[in-house]
Formats: sequence, structure tokens, C-alpha cells
Amino acid sequence: MSKSYSDSKVKISGTLDSGLPESRKDTNYDLIIDGTEDPFSIKGPVFAQDITIKNGGIIKGPIYSQNNLKINDLQDPLIIQSEIDVSKSMVIEGPSSNNKRTSLSYSSNNMDCLVKGNIKSDKKVVLNNTVVMGSIIAPKIELNHSIVFGAMKDAEDITVNNSTISIYITQKISFKGSNGLFLAGGKSAERPEILPDRRGEKKLKLRYLPLCRLTNHGCGMGEELKESINIEKTGLTCSLWQQGRCPLSENISVYKKDFAQMEINGMKSWYLGLQGRSLSLEKLNNINNIFRRVLDGLFAFEHLSDDDKDYEKELWSELSKSEKQFFELAVE
Repeated sequence: MSKSYSDSKVKISGTLDSGLPESRKDTNYDLIIDGTEDPFSIKGPVFAQDITIKNGGIIKGPIYSQNNLKINDLQDPLIIQSEIDVSKSMVIEGPSSNNKRTSLSYSSNNMDCLVKGNIKSDKKVVLNNTVVMGSIIAPKIELNHSIVFGAMKDAEDITVNNSTISIYITQKISFKGSNGLFLAGGKSAERPEILPDRRGEKKLKLRYLPLCRLTNHGCGMGEELKESINIEKTGLTCSLWQQGRCPLSENISVYKKDFAQMEINGMKSWYLGLQGRSLSLEKLNNINNIFRRVLDGLFAFEHLSDDDKDYEKELWSELSKSEKQFFELAVE
């Protein structure tokens, strides 16, 4: 363990029981958790005015900041095993290398940060190359090459860029690049906006993820396409869909017409629904039901008995290799 003071900051590194202030004086300092020389390990909670995390390591307890949380210089993975609560903003800066992406076509091995709990912020949450096993509650949410298994709610503005999400409830949502949905459900007060991608194209590229994958449990095309596609590297989606060559693209892609404006209790909102197109495919409907069941089990996992945990894990045999990787990370 190492601890040093400089100006209005205290810097800690190494293995610690917690990142809590040790004295009244410490409560006035901003906290820097430094893993630039060696990844750190913090067994308990972390609390400070402003918190900066440099490079990777593991934090087993919750993180609370009275102002801002900033995470950068992630050469090694950062694993946060509990919730994050910040009064102002939380920002995970972009990956150190452009080829490290947790986008739809990459696996969990490429992520920079894993959060195993919920994230709450009173202002904004900006994530890059991050996997969140819980929900995000914040007025402004920006996802870049990230995966969120839980809901995003109570938001004013959500931007989804080359990411995979679940259910959302927001005033405004924008999509950029290729994106995926774990659950086909969402609500926004304004009509969803499509932003230009890096090529300048303003086209909705959004797919319903569990219904079609390069495995024999998904679309069933895995075996016949083995020669032309490296299935192990396709992560949570398949190259064919991204290239526009998937024969089932009509059924599993989301189109602008799938966002419908409806009035409920006197309020008009834009709702996402696939209008039964994908559910008419019996083979794909089966994996959809399995995936929903497994996702429910994931969020209840820590409250289950040992026998029930074993039963839940048996259901994971129905998932693809990449999906199993994420679920194992969530409960290890």
C-alpha cells in the first residue's frame, strides 16, 4: 500500500482495505487511485469529493463521489464489483488503443471496464468500452462501444454509439453506428434520432440481438458458415448482419417504422415494438424466451441458494460462447 499527499489531493495505490477517508483532513482532499505501475486492489468501499482512477485494478466495494468520478489511462482492465453513485458526473474516457473495442462484433476480452452493479449520477454518465451488469440512472447518458444489461431510465438524453442496450425510458434517444438490443422495449418522449456514423451515413443500424446469432441455438447458420467466418471472434453479433448479407436481416433488424407514437393516459410518446415480425419465426422465438429467462436469473443470482445457482448455470448451456463469457464475469 502507498499513500501520498499533494496540494489538495491524496493518492493511493497497491492493496487496501478501503478507499475511505482515514481522518477529518482526508475528507477535504480529492482522491486519486493510481494503478499505473501495478494494478490496485481495494477490498471495500471508496468515498471522496472528486475521484480519479488511473489504469486498472479491482474495487470490491461501492464507489461514492460527492462531485465527479473520472476514469482514464486504462491499460489494464478495471473491475468494479458493486454500485457507483456520483453527485455530478461519471466519465470513463476512451480506450488507450483504437483496436480495443467492446462493440457488437467483439467479445468481452476487449473491454476496458466492467461494472457489476448499478450506476447512478445526478448529471451525466459517459462510458467508453465498458460493460455494465446493472442499470444506469442519470439525466444524460452516453454510451460508446459499451454493453448495458440493465435498464436506462429517468433520463433526459441518451446517445447510443456502437453499443448494446436493454430497455430504455428517456425524453430523447439518439443512435449512431451499429447497435443491438437485448430486449425489444423502449420509450422516449421525442422521436428517436439517427446520427451520422463515421462515414457520414445517417442510417439506422439496430438489431434485436437474441433472435439471431451465429450459433446453432440462434439462426442455425453457424455450421454452414464456419469456413468463411471466424465465429469465435464475432462476439455478440455476426459479421453477416453488419455487412448487410444476413438472409434473416428483414426479421431481426429494427426499422424507423418500428418506433410508433402512441398516446397513453393523455401523454404522447414513441414506443419501440417489432410488430411481431421476428416472433413469427419459431426457431428464433425459442432462443428469445431462453435468453429472457437467463437474463432474469442473472439479476437475481446473488440472492439465490447454491442449488438454485447451479440450476441457473445449467441454463447457460443454451447461450453462445460470448454470452456465457459475460454471464460468468458477472457472477465470478
